[in-house]
Parts: sequence; structure tokens; C-alpha cells
Amino acid sequence: MKSMVASVSMLLVAIAIVIVVSFSLVNVVNHGNLTTKKKETNTVVLPSSIAGFLKVSNNVTSPNSKTWVLYVGSEACPFCTAESWSIYYSLEERGIWMNVTQEYSNSSDIYSSTPGLSFYGATYSSSSIDFTGFEISNTNWQPLQKLNLTDSVLFKDYDFSEKIPFILVDGIFMQVGSATSPKLLQNQTAQDVMNDLKNNVINNFSKSIIREAHNITEVINEINNYTQVNEAISSYSQFLSGCFQSSSTVLSESRSLAHSD
Repeated sequence: MKSMVASVSMLLVAIAIVIVVSFSLVNVVNHGNLTTKKKETNTVVLPSSIAGFLKVSNNVTSPNSKTWVLYVGSEACPFCTAESWSIYYSLEERGIWMNVTQEYSNSSDIYSSTPGLSFYGATYSSSSIDFTGFEISNTNWQPLQKLNLTDSVLFKDYDFSEKIPFILVDGIFMQVGSATSPKLLQNQTAQDVMNDLKNNVINNFSKSIIREAHNITEVINEINNYTQVNEAISSYSQFLSGCFQSSSTVLSESRSLAHSD
């Protein structure tokens, strides 16, 4: 008899501890003392746009935990070559580029021979970002790369007119067109542009390239913050669910013991 009473008492104490811990955590988060995550869930909402990037979805399309950047452009397109510098500069902060080549847009097109970078044959390695780049034509507008089925569907779904350059970040933010005018890069060589960026030379085109690179970085940071908050909410919800399930089990067992007594 005494042993049963002791068992019931221990179970009731366990229930009390679980409930107190659970509600204490709720109160701590509600008062913003655990971390800033709860506060962020009340305030972190993806903006409808960031600079030239428009929010097109709330659903992440990345196949893994990395942020995925999809780029579709052409070596012949002056707006693509102008935008390529900012993509390179932004992603270089978090990874390593290999086999990126200097290129010039079509010599007979508007803003002829705009210097830029080609991602054809290039690789990008990063612990936090995946990059997929397609140069659909070479500098003479001849077919160069064909999009795979998945990327082609995304390209056509979000960019109905299939204009380039096209950038899609994690399936959430999209930009069509270049934030840097090819006009700023006229009469420059690709090596001159690269040298100025590497040496932090300030001029009209470098300021524009860096500003757009910061826009791309901001988009990536915004998405990372958004996904991390969602993951934190999910983990915390699962934790609370487990706590209350445990307390329910303990309560059920205590009732069974009391009934048998």
C-alpha cells in the first residue's frame, strides 16, 4: 500500500515538473528572454520585394539545406554580362568559384561588347549556397546550354516571357533584368572591371555592381533568416508536443495506480 502511494506521489511530482517546465519555457519565450526567435516569428515576414527582386512564393525549392541560386542568361546578352559581375561578387563572399571566364556580349547588339563573366563550365563550392547557372547561348547567339526539365519549368513558371537575365533565389525571390546598366561598362575590358573590383576602386560601374551584389546578399540573408525561424518554430512545437504527451502518459499511469489502489 505504501509503495503504491509512493509511486503515485512520484508520478504526480513528475507531472508537475513536466508541466512547470513546459509552461515556463512558453513564458520565457513570450517575454523574449530565451532568444530572439519568438520575437522574430512575430516580426519576420518576407518582404514583397528587395530592390529589384520580387517575392514570387513562400515555398523553398532548394533540394537541400543550402540556399539555391538559379541563373539563366546568355554570353551574348549585354544585360546578362553586366549582371554577372554582381552574382560573382556576392557569392564569392561565401564560396569559391572555379573556371569562370571573362566574356563580352555580342559585338553587333545594343551596348556592344559589354564585358562580363560566363558561368558556362564554371563550378561554385560553398557550405551554404548552391549555384546553378545556364548560359543558353554564346556570344554569337548560338545555342550553348539547355536547361534541364526542373529548371526549365521554374524558368517558364516565374518568367512567362522567358526574358534574361533571370535570377531565382530558393524559389522565393526572382529578378528579371540587370540592376547594372551595360552603358556603365562601355569602353571597359573585363580584366579592368575585375581589377577594379578586387582592388576596391570606386567608380560608377563598380558602385553599381557592388550595390547589386549587396542586394543579392540581402535576399539570401532574408531567406536564411526566414527558414531558420520556421525551423526553430517547428522544433519548439515538437518539443512542447512531446512534453505534453509525456505529461498525459504520466497522468494516465497515475490514475491507473490510484484506481488499482
